[in-house]
Amino acid sequence: MPKNILHKALKFFTGYDTSSLQPDDASFVSQWLTDYGRRIVHNQARASTVSYLLAAACTSFIVPPPFDTALTLVLMVIGLESVGWLILEPSLGRKNELMALRIHAFLANALAFLGMSIFMYGALTRDNYTAAHLIIAGMLWGGLGWNFAIFTPIVGYSNIYFLFGLYGSTLAVTYYIGAEDFDAVAYVVMLLVVTLAGFFIAQFSGIREHALLKRQTMELERQNQILKLQAIETEMQLAAQLQANLAPPPAEVDDAQHRVRFFHVQYGILGGDLLLARDLSDGSQVIAVGDVTGKGVPAAMVVQVVQSLWADQLHIQDFSPIEWLNMVNKTLLTIGSKPGTHTLTLGLLIIHANHADYYCAGHLPVYLRSGNGPQAKFKPVFGIGMPLGIVDQIEISPVTIQLPKADSYTLLLGSDGILDWETRKHQSRLNNLIDSIDQRGIEALREHPVDDDKILVAISESNAA
Repeated sequence: MPKNILHKALKFFTGYDTSSLQPDDASFVSQWLTDYGRRIVHNQARASTVSYLLAAACTSFIVPPPFDTALTLVLMVIGLESVGWLILEPSLGRKNELMALRIHAFLANALAFLGMSIFMYGALTRDNYTAAHLIIAGMLWGGLGWNFAIFTPIVGYSNIYFLFGLYGSTLAVTYYIGAEDFDAVAYVVMLLVVTLAGFFIAQFSGIREHALLKRQTMELERQNQILKLQAIETEMQLAAQLQANLAPPPAEVDDAQHRVRFFHVQYGILGGDLLLARDLSDGSQVIAVGDVTGKGVPAAMVVQVVQSLWADQLHIQDFSPIEWLNMVNKTLLTIGSKPGTHTLTLGLLIIHANHADYYCAGHLPVYLRSGNGPQAKFKPVFGIGMPLGIVDQIEISPVTIQLPKADSYTLLLGSDGILDWETRKHQSRLNNLIDSIDQRGIEALREHPVDDDKILVAISESNAA
């Protein structure tokens, strides 16, 4: 009942209902107040270390005996307690910080209360205390009330109880010692009590309101960030769909001449590698594998540009690899701010009945396996040519690869996500890769331990009757 009355009274005076918060909001506000109070206490402790130790050194010059020694000790202890807090504070965890803050607040205020009481008592009871001492005592006593205000975020509305206890004891001591003008002292003290109590209520309500507003602002920012991310993700999904639908090759082509299998595993939503395929009027097939410099959206945009150039040539039966490569090279130079901004390594194969022509623009070699099993032989076929997008004039000459007639074979064209250095330098790993795709298909690429886009084209003898 008293708690409800207090809540209603505080809401009336401050407009803030302390009981209206949801559990999540209440938890956030409590932690925010603790963090806020901790920063304030840290600054207060730094100031107290200097002010109270300096006051202790000067006490003997200001305070007449017999209270000078006692007051010096009290002020020194307050300063040292602040030093101790500054030393221990960095080691405080979330679990114990609020309790430690409250203990520090109690010790700092209790010692300050004791020191001010000694000075006040001496000023009111001793003839060797002058009017200046009485003025100092009053200022210190008022300052102690403001010192309570510093700890408001930590102790909350309990400051009001401390306030009444502090000034109530002041009035009791003043009345007990029979000080003159008690009514005037009581009047001033009550004004201080009302002023500080109102300040405590307004201060605590204000910082709680600020904490709740911070909570609401953070929630709005989080929701806004989620919406932005969702919009970006939607756009990336659309871009990925467009990238996947622009002249996609089939999974497998098996005719009377060759069996061609295409494998493509993207590392992210948007890929930086490209896989292109088309048929020519003479029955040959053109296959291209490329790798754009960079990652993410910029690389994917370059891939889309190259795919568009490829799609534009699909209706032209008289396809010229050299002319198309030159067109890609000039386009990359045009869209870049300077040569080398957007570069592309590309390997292009034209597969004929008994041979294949390999055009290399800075790409990996192709690998030809003849035979099967442990006795299989591998031959790397290197092409000569710079990556596209670096120089104006490119010089690329095809390398002819004779396909075995009387023996089984597999010709591999891939990206460095699957034909990485460790795989390329060991014949056994290349052999295992071919066996894996024969047995498990695209799953073999997904399990390959390289974090990158993975493209592999495997050309072998036809299974068609």
